[in-house]
Amino acid sequence: MKKVFKVIGIVLLSLIGAVVLLVGAAVLLHVLKKTPEIPATAENTTGLVQAIGRGLYDSDGNEVVLQGVNAGTTFITEGWLAPYATEEPVNGEYPTLSEAQFQKAFRSNPNLSDAQVDELLEIYYQNWFTKEDVKRIADLGMNCLRIPFYYTMFLNEDFSLKSEEAFAHIDRIADWCEEYGVYIVLDLHGAPGSQNGYEHSGAEEYDKTLDTIHFWYNDTYIQAACDLWAFVSEHYKDREIIAAYDILNEPRGASMFTDKDCYPAFDRIYDAIRATGDEHCVMMEGCWSFSTLPDPDKYGWENVIYSYHWYNWVNSWLPDLFFYAWQDASEIFHNYDVPVFIGEFTAFANESNWSQMLSLFEDRHYSWTLWTYKMSVYGWWDNSWGLYNLNYWEGDGYIAEKKVNVSTATYEEIKNAFELITTDHAKTSCTYQFVKDFFDTH
Repeated sequence: MKKVFKVIGIVLLSLIGAVVLLVGAAVLLHVLKKTPEIPATAENTTGLVQAIGRGLYDSDGNEVVLQGVNAGTTFITEGWLAPYATEEPVNGEYPTLSEAQFQKAFRSNPNLSDAQVDELLEIYYQNWFTKEDVKRIADLGMNCLRIPFYYTMFLNEDFSLKSEEAFAHIDRIADWCEEYGVYIVLDLHGAPGSQNGYEHSGAEEYDKTLDTIHFWYNDTYIQAACDLWAFVSEHYKDREIIAAYDILNEPRGASMFTDKDCYPAFDRIYDAIRATGDEHCVMMEGCWSFSTLPDPDKYGWENVIYSYHWYNWVNSWLPDLFFYAWQDASEIFHNYDVPVFIGEFTAFANESNWSQMLSLFEDRHYSWTLWTYKMSVYGWWDNSWGLYNLNYWEGDGYIAEKKVNVSTATYEEIKNAFELITTDHAKTSCTYQFVKDFFDTH
């Protein structure tokens, strides 16, 4: 028996030693890793931002690193961020809310007609994100705005294309961005059938079994996404302020990760965009690391950007250093000659982590947009998730005690609430200060 325990002990120690060795090697790799030399200029005759090797270049051929923020909750619904709700809070927490639930509850409000709901939504769009917000972004030192949207912005229920009026909201923002020199990344956050099963993709609710992720295995849904991007491409193909098309947000296949089931759909959407003659950068996302995307040469993809979302959810016990080391280790056999874009991330409420992360992106020429611009948070969601917050723990912010309930409130109550959601009524967060400090010193 003693021999058995001895053998077990040796095996366990060997496994622990191997893990320590691997972790140590990954950390060493991270510390020693250097970004390949990226030329400061490159030939670019397209008049658009282009991906050339590992660099991004503006219309004049000068390298440009996109640094900015997401316009979360502008055209999509994430209940924990939004200034509205469809239910009362439970123990200080508002239930998770999807776009489908929001629209259903809003339009079922017995106090409102469909026409009034449309009016209120327009008030929301006009106030949540304004020209002044673009100016704030530019004044902070940022040069990029990632705009998430759902397929319902451009497609009807039967997936037919809407009229050109569907572009009005984004066109308005694009005009502002041109005035202030802020590039745009358009992000299809929710595709027909849901590309990830999360409620923020427009799915009815988060499905942990992945049973509702029908997008990858339904030709009708994939073709609808292709038609959408061809429609968007035809409209924007000559617009320089559009830096890239982020074709599918956080795409999960048959697992929690982007995998080979996703690549054929990527390829079809890419071809649909290129078929219009559009030379904008096409962005593919990998959940959640470098190892989840293919060699672009395998599909003949050119002028593409690879994007990843970095959330160290276990940051309370796993230092960011180890998180970065894991990312670097995942890149060993997937070190492609394409620019990297960190489309969403946060370093939470830790100042040193923000400085470390943004410095890492700068050193490696990674473009980035943090999540997100503005929030209306309660409960355990802290003050670090946006640059601006409409609610404060002291109770001195916008209707700090309660979000407006769009399923029961009157027209005037919702109208009054939506007129108070401009950033003038918000306060800067800790993240705003961390990002400002970074730009002030770099």
